[in-house]
Amino acid sequence: MSAQHTPEQWEVLTDIDGDIYIQTAKPLDISISDQRPRWRMPCKVSIAKIFPHDNNNKFSGKENARRIVACVNACAGIDTTLLESFAKGYPTPWDMVRTANDERDQLNARVAELEARNAEQFAALLKARERLSEIDTAMDYDVDMALEAWRHSCSELDEIIANQSDKGAA
Repeated sequence: MSAQHTPEQWEVLTDIDGDIYIQTAKPLDISISDQRPRWRMPCKVSIAKIFPHDNNNKFSGKENARRIVACVNACAGIDTTLLESFAKGYPTPWDMVRTANDERDQLNARVAELEARNAEQFAALLKARERLSEIDTAMDYDVDMALEAWRHSCSELDEIIANQSDKGAA
């Protein structure tokens, strides 16, 4: 079995002497190997001792420890090889999310543009349908008027023919 890193969650501890340590947040069941017979004991495991400050007193060891612990805890469950690939310039999940968000925003803008264009075309279509309806109504009216006029003419012709027939018989 290959060695693995200490399981997350980690925490920062400052002891009574002011020394800063990174340790496991929960006790781990570890073997005490220098004892005979070997025995197991749950305890928090110290991972690293952090210098309280750099040589110039410019950077805080406690703040560095907090950042290390925050990064480790945030990356819990992510394979170490994958994390190392991010440091080599491969896209991180955050890069991929940012790219996906940018693409989503571009697609939303395009959809809005197409919706606006379609809304204009739909409005023009509604106007055209309204005009066709007006034309259909006018044509129906005109046809009805023409039909009524034709019927009226036929009635007049029938009267004339009837009058002519009456004159010829008399």
